[in-house]
Amino acid sequence: MLTIPDSAESLAVGHRRARWAIIGLTANAVLAIAAVIVSALDIWRLTSLASRGNIPDIDTALEDTLLFTIWLVQAAIGILQVLALIFTVVLFLLWIHRAYGNLLLLGVQKQDLKYSPGWAVGWFFIPIANLVMPFLVVSEIWKASSPNLNPLDSASWKARRTPRLLFIWWAFWIVSVLLGQVAARLIMASETIESNITSAWVTLVSDLGTAIAAVLAALIVRGIDRRQKRATY
Repeated sequence: MLTIPDSAESLAVGHRRARWAIIGLTANAVLAIAAVIVSALDIWRLTSLASRGNIPDIDTALEDTLLFTIWLVQAAIGILQVLALIFTVVLFLLWIHRAYGNLLLLGVQKQDLKYSPGWAVGWFFIPIANLVMPFLVVSEIWKASSPNLNPLDSASWKARRTPRLLFIWWAFWIVSVLLGQVAARLIMASETIESNITSAWVTLVSDLGTAIAAVLAALIVRGIDRRQKRATY
């Protein structure tokens, strides 16, 4: 391990940020699972009411006490999800910034890195590019954090394959985000029980994807943090 005080402190800061990011991601996963359960109840109740044929529209459906309660719980969970997402995004990006900066402290040459700590975070905010670049940033952090490799020989860590875990994480994240946008539009346009059931299904799948993506992201953060702690550069 590094013995230089400021380097050791920087790595320690990265470790603390990793723990907080994992806490945030775990909270997002728990809330997403709760949202999935409530969406399932929503679908069940709406389907039950629709099968009776006496619920012509959403306004009438609101007179059903159970359905109204389910929608209130959905709204509350939705607010908590937004707050947790903001909290987690901040923590995750703080960790990204530090984890990428630590690569230089671990001995990786600046010219061998494609980005910088600032751009490692900045790519998350650039439309279209943020569909791919954040994945590439995390992939580079993972490979350059490989323990027991010579950091001066860039080929030694660049040749490493990006783990399948990262591909699966990013696929679930992109799909969940896209479905979340579709669900939001469907909810706004829903005027019948049938359309509301459709939006509930899309919401359920989106939240399930979010939960899986959050768990996988937590595993990635923990994996990179452990790799940087084990590095012997």
